[in-house]
Amino acid sequence: MTNRMVSRRKITTAERWARRIRFWQERLAPELPDIPPEDLALILSSILQPRSVPRRWLLRKVTDDGYAL
Repeated sequence: MTNRMVSRRKITTAERWARRIRFWQERLAPELPDIPPEDLALILSSILQPRSVPRRWLLRKVTDDGYAL
């Protein structure tokens, strides 16, 4: 089979979304080494959602007087 014979399949919305998350994850991971890759992907997924989609934030108590994401 040559390259001309191989048909290009259409990229699905889910694949585009995964690529977008992966792009930002690779770009931000070196600056955020304390955040596990799986958590960073979840954070980015939540942040990059359109405004029409409700945001889901998880707050965790860090100190007696403050919270951290």
